Amino acid sequence: MNGELNSLGGITAAMATAVCWTTAAVIFQNTIHRTPNAVINFAKVFIALLFLIPTAWILRGHGLPLDIPLSGWLWLTASSWLGFVICDYLLFESFRLTGGRTAMVIFSLAPVFAALGGLFFLGEVISATGTTGIIITLLGIVIATAGKPTVPGETTHRIRERNKGIMAATLASVFQGTGYLLTKQGMQYSDSIGGTQIRLLAAIAGFAVILLLRRETGEVFRIWTQPKPSKQIITGSLVGTYLGMVLSLYALGHAPAGIVATIFALPPVLMIPATWWLYKEKINGPETAGALMAATGVAMLVAG
Repeated sequence: MNGELNSLGGITAAMATAVCWTTAAVIFQNTIHRTPNAVINFAKVFIALLFLIPTAWILRGHGLPLDIPLSGWLWLTASSWLGFVICDYLLFESFRLTGGRTAMVIFSLAPVFAALGGLFFLGEVISATGTTGIIITLLGIVIATAGKPTVPGETTHRIRERNKGIMAATLASVFQGTGYLLTKQGMQYSDSIGGTQIRLLAAIAGFAVILLLRRETGEVFRIWTQPKPSKQIITGSLVGTYLGMVLSLYALGHAPAGIVATIFALPPVLMIPATWWLYKEKINGPETAGALMAATGVAMLVAG
């Protein structure tokens, strides 16, 4: 009976995680048109770390992960710079160029690249179910992106921007998949919360460098004088980066991995009704079918 209750709690947490990630993606899709990319990302990871410190103190007895050995710090820092900093910067650029809905469908390729990287570099075997999942995911993404209708009178410049957005989301998924592999190595030396803290600290440093290079450090302070963008950043950070992370850890620890993986693959699908309701974006059959196929394929890959 207790096992069933734990499983139900884990599944509920997984569903809440998917909703959190979808909500954050919808919020940041809107914010990216008003606020520089690096500013949003820097604020997002900084706010998440502030809330994770007391959480870590309660759950691990350490406010900061100073008990984790240097090897763990090195692996997790590398995973953060690739799978957090570069990945999220490219993903947010894709939000701006092609829209959050398409970007999130393409971004579902990340587990595919992680699985292929594990196969070629770590000798991990992909099951028949996982291979089928990869094929279904790829087909779903092709259908979703090819099925996105063109806007009458759309300029060549806009078409090029959309194609750049598709490329940015694809590269983001490559870096995310690579980050998964590096994180897996780093987590041999750390628990989930401590490892997440290290990745957030590394991400803060990484986005700070981008801000310096782009000469946008002043924007980090100016953004808090603008009520709407600042509220969106705080909400997206708390809901997606912090709460989504905590709920996902609980889900992974209290429910079957296959069920959790299936639920975690839902954000690209959930974004379709969300963006229709909030932003009146039109829904078309191929895009919806492609998103469903991609989510199904990812679930099969992870569960297989």
